[in-house]
Amino acid sequence: MVERTLVVIGAPRRNGYTRDLSNHLIRGLERGGTQIDVLDLADQNIALCRGCYGCWGPARPGRCVQNDDMASALDRYSLASLVVWVTPVYYYSFSALTKTFIERLLPLTRPSPSIGPTLKLVKNALRSPETMPRKMALLAVAAHRDPRTFDGVTKTFELVAEGMGAEPVGILLRPESYFMDFPASKPVTMKRVQTAAETAGFELAREGRVSAETQRRVSTPLTRNDDTFNRHFETYWAIAKEVGSSGSDRKKITEAAARDLRILMPELVACFDPKAAGDLVAVIHFAFSGKQAGDWAVHISGGTCCLASGQPADWDTRVSCDSKTFVDIMLQKVDPRGAMAKGALELTGDRRLFSRFRRLFPPPST
Repeated sequence: MVERTLVVIGAPRRNGYTRDLSNHLIRGLERGGTQIDVLDLADQNIALCRGCYGCWGPARPGRCVQNDDMASALDRYSLASLVVWVTPVYYYSFSALTKTFIERLLPLTRPSPSIGPTLKLVKNALRSPETMPRKMALLAVAAHRDPRTFDGVTKTFELVAEGMGAEPVGILLRPESYFMDFPASKPVTMKRVQTAAETAGFELAREGRVSAETQRRVSTPLTRNDDTFNRHFETYWAIAKEVGSSGSDRKKITEAAARDLRILMPELVACFDPKAAGDLVAVIHFAFSGKQAGDWAVHISGGTCCLASGQPADWDTRVSCDSKTFVDIMLQKVDPRGAMAKGALELTGDRRLFSRFRRLFPPPST
């Protein structure tokens, strides 16, 4: 078991995605029984390293010339058995808060070269290696889907661990962070990601490292491919603009995204069950009025399903209703039969096709 863990949070946003996942990670650490010290860099007054090497000089060996919160932070760092770096990915690297803190670790080293045991890195010798953390882990959260987004962060983390004499014991990468605000489309997947982050904390506390399987589950994709990601990415910022947010007011965006047909309709098609469809060949036309007025066409053929915006040239069943009504149906807040009985939903054409709706498009389960 790890005795004492320092969690260094380098996220400037108080309500960001990085903090969301770090909360789950910390819960896992707590459950694992390690003593936790959370160092939130957004609350610290830590200036940039001046590069003066005063901490290497004879007047102040091992002490920075600057009088700020880094002095106490260094004490907290030196007491830890495990350090967990938590950072958003900004321009393919650590956040400025995290990078500043790392640079200010220089007083813990001395002007003597040594060779790292794993990467054979030429590095500064540690001033008191017996008091340094023995293990390091990383939680990095990025907006984009491409795994290469994390290359700079992971490589830097490995070098920092080697440079500070610590063993890397877990690299947790969470891409597609924006879509953590689209819970209605991937409710079970989001729960799995959060559970995996908590499991990672538990494993760190109990075993001193994160399993490969848990690291994989933290990175579980939230979109199926690059096209879906790009479409949802653009939709996210369209929603932010429509609700008058710069992107920082997540509550407004989350509430709007949970009911936005630009997200829900593609996810509806993604839930298509080809076994339930069999040899069905059909076109369902959705004609929506109200706040999200517009037309959508779902084409089913050969056990496949695709979505198109706009009115189809031909259709087998037309579903006409207010967009709010259909969103409530999709979110299982309204029964479609009850909506038809009240006249809130109108069917034209093959009514039997719509009766198969739940079998053809079961609620999201991944």
